[in-house]
Amino acid sequence: MNTELLQALVLALIAMASVVFAARHVMPGASRRLQSRLAQHLGHPQRGRFAHALGRWMQPADASSGSCGSGSGCAGCGGCGSEPADPSVESIALKFEPRIKAGN
Repeated sequence: MNTELLQALVLALIAMASVVFAARHVMPGASRRLQSRLAQHLGHPQRGRFAHALGRWMQPADASSGSCGSGSGCAGCGGCGSEPADPSVESIALKFEPRIKAGN
């Protein structure tokens, strides 16, 4: 294997990792659903032991435990997010005054 091929493979792996990281950061819900579907696909009975182990490892943490306490991790109730803001916190109204231009 020559060095140019090795360099191209390493560069492709770095670029792929960057795209995956950016997608998970920008679209966390979609990436979690995709990860869950892929883990479920690997968990089919037709797959081998390695695929089952990989599917269990890839399964998102909230899907395996159920953050609402149900233990099923269905994400059907829509309550698996951050808690709402404290209602006692008041918003601050900002007042912007127009700038006066010095004579032209």
